[in-house]
Amino acid sequence: MINLMDLFFTLLNFCVVAVALVYLVKTYLIPQVKEKMLKEHTDFVELHTEHHQLAQEQKTLEDEIVSQEDRAKILFKKINQWRNVVDVAVQTELAASKQMRKEYEERYAESARIYALHTRYHEVAPLVIQKLKQDFQKQFADSQEGHAYLARVLKKLSV
Repeated sequence: MINLMDLFFTLLNFCVVAVALVYLVKTYLIPQVKEKMLKEHTDFVELHTEHHQLAQEQKTLEDEIVSQEDRAKILFKKINQWRNVVDVAVQTELAASKQMRKEYEERYAESARIYALHTRYHEVAPLVIQKLKQDFQKQFADSQEGHAYLARVLKKLSV
């Protein structure tokens, strides 16, 4: 019987220790573990949310970079087109300027030639007329016919 009693009290002590252990675990350990697990879960949810937001922000930035690169390409194309247009306009303007300069020089040369001829005509014409008068007077000395012919020729030359 002693054995039974020992066994009974041993079991009773074991139960008391087990109940005390369960009580301590439920009272102190489980709430701490729950709190720690809850904190880790909320941290995980926050990190997941932040990761999701950062991923969306990264995608938005990548899309914006692609969009800006496309706009930059378009702008570079437009800049090149405008450069080409300006180059063509400058070349056209230079060609027109050269053509105008050439035409001006040609007109100036023609005007100078005409002026020189006109000046020579006024210098030479009186001498020619004087020489003709002398030649006609020698050929048609004192004849009426010579004076009439001379008058006609002089009239034609003066016009």
